[in-house]
Amino acid sequence: YDEHLSKRTCTFCRFQELTMWKQTTVALMSTAAIGVGFAGSAEAGTFTYDFTGQGNPSDQDSLLFKSTEPSGPELTVMASEGGGMSPRPVRITNSGLAVNGTAGLIRQVDSTGASEALQLIFEDIRLRFVSATFSKVDDNDRVQLNLGTGGGAIFDGLIGDDDAVDFADLSAVDSTFFLTASKSSNGDSKWRLASATFATVPEPASLLGLAAIGAIAALKKKASA
Repeated sequence: YDEHLSKRTCTFCRFQELTMWKQTTVALMSTAAIGVGFAGSAEAGTFTYDFTGQGNPSDQDSLLFKSTEPSGPELTVMASEGGGMSPRPVRITNSGLAVNGTAGLIRQVDSTGASEALQLIFEDIRLRFVSATFSKVDDNDRVQLNLGTGGGAIFDGLIGDDDAVDFADLSAVDSTFFLTASKSSNGDSKWRLASATFATVPEPASLLGLAAIGAIAALKKKASA
């Protein structure tokens, strides 16, 4: 009798475990679906914006760019100069973007007088700044990167021999970025911005979804043991 009761009890316990596993799995699947859904709502990938080949030189208060493949969020570019970030026109050239400042070279972003900067702005989305390429670069030209949320420069260094700067290891995540021509020990810096590459940042909801999927797998393994 005791052995028969024990078997019935074990069967009932097993039934309870399976029921709880099914209920938990349904809940976690819902969580995963929500998380993955939020992740899918953001445009996933890496986006490069090409600022070259824009036609005859001209000045604009702001410019709107779309990325090359894949299609990404629209990017607005504005210009400024000095510590007070006084607005200036963006100078369009065939080899990249410049600033029409009150001093210095109107077809460059330069640090002659008040340092000039290009402001890169995304609406309603935070992205990671991966890299930038430049044109009209000399050996000692420098660039400074600041985030729109404030704080000090997260990069201030020489533009590489390949006329590019890699920001991938800096965790430069924001919706607004400033690229400024910074002073060099050998004189002023001057360059044009040829392109900029950004990447999406995982949203908390998508991370929750991935965690839920992992929990489902662990429960399934336990239930089959």
